[in-house]
Amino acid sequence: MWSNSEITRKEVSLVNTKNLLTLLVLLSSALLLVSCGGGTKYADMEPEVPEVVVEPEPEPEPEPEPEVEEIDMLTLDTIYFDFDRSDIRSDQRSVLADNAGSIENETEITVLIEGHCDERGTNEYNMALGQRRADSVKRYLVNYGIEAARLSTVTYGEERPIDYGHDEEAWKRNRRVEFVVQQ
Repeated sequence: MWSNSEITRKEVSLVNTKNLLTLLVLLSSALLLVSCGGGTKYADMEPEVPEVVVEPEPEPEPEPEPEVEEIDMLTLDTIYFDFDRSDIRSDQRSVLADNAGSIENETEITVLIEGHCDERGTNEYNMALGQRRADSVKRYLVNYGIEAARLSTVTYGEERPIDYGHDEEAWKRNRRVEFVVQQ
């Protein structure tokens, strides 16, 4: 083996030249490989990306709509009351009898009976009066022959006026029972 002192400048120069030649050969080989690439430059090449096909999830089939027998929209007339009263007025009995006949003929429906009042009186009093009016109409319908299970009542007191006026004409229209037909 040579020691450090035995290496001459000439030998160092020879080693550097050999390294330089090896480096030169490697670089020229790399250039040759690049230039032989069929004329395609790296900048022009697009990377090959495998095509990924993502199939959308199938949409769930819509649930079939339940078959409902169409019933002609049943309209029931409003029943009106005197001030501070829950008994059915004589002029309203024929209207209520017509409503009862219509309800009786449509055996698949139920009816919500809504009691209403005018704005006079306390909220608590009007809620109770509205309930008495709804109950009075329900009793009439049950006595007519309508099953009580098909009838329900609710009171709104003065909370849902049909006329927002503050005179006797408005109050007359607000003292009422209305019917909501339910399937």
